[in-house]
Amino acid sequence: MPLNVKKYSADSYAHQKEVLRKIDNVSDRVMDSISAIFKPVYYPRQTVFLKGDHKREFLFFLHKGLVRLYYKKAGKEINESFETEGSFFGFDYTRTADHDMHHYMETLEDTWMLAAKLSDLEELMRMNPQVEHLARIFLERKYVRLSKHMLEIKSLTAKERYKSFMDNYPKLAQRLPMKHIANYLGVKGETISRIRANYP
Repeated sequence: MPLNVKKYSADSYAHQKEVLRKIDNVSDRVMDSISAIFKPVYYPRQTVFLKGDHKREFLFFLHKGLVRLYYKKAGKEINESFETEGSFFGFDYTRTADHDMHHYMETLEDTWMLAAKLSDLEELMRMNPQVEHLARIFLERKYVRLSKHMLEIKSLTAKERYKSFMDNYPKLAQRLPMKHIANYLGVKGETISRIRANYP
């Protein structure tokens, strides 16, 4: 754990409240009840903190750092999403499935987060409709983002996919190894190298 953990913990809670207030008019009482179930966590770069054979038990709020969500198919890693500062992740539509999707979560940078047990979140949702409303907003945003990505994979050329990613996530692209971008876009490494060479 880094020496400045107290500062990052305080900053993480303040950051979380700032994000929630931008989404909905959350009362101070509800805000405090949400903060109370979260605890600060830190993972150094290249830590796989969720492995495929483990069930998802936590909701994360990412204060500082970068996380890759991926799954394995036929022994091959397939990137699903990248989580950056200000995002909530870990509680999504796959939780309602009848089987474990065998997702993995890996830090690509030193990462400071807040983590809450999903069981505590679900109890809070039962007790407070506003918390349930917030959770639904995050679920909807996650679904829209994944649906848009899957549509682009199926309908756009490799060059169009790369352009869309660069247009929508220019800062994220600077933080990611090109191999992860290529994987996320469903493009071979040599193909994306050619695209980059001709990209303005």
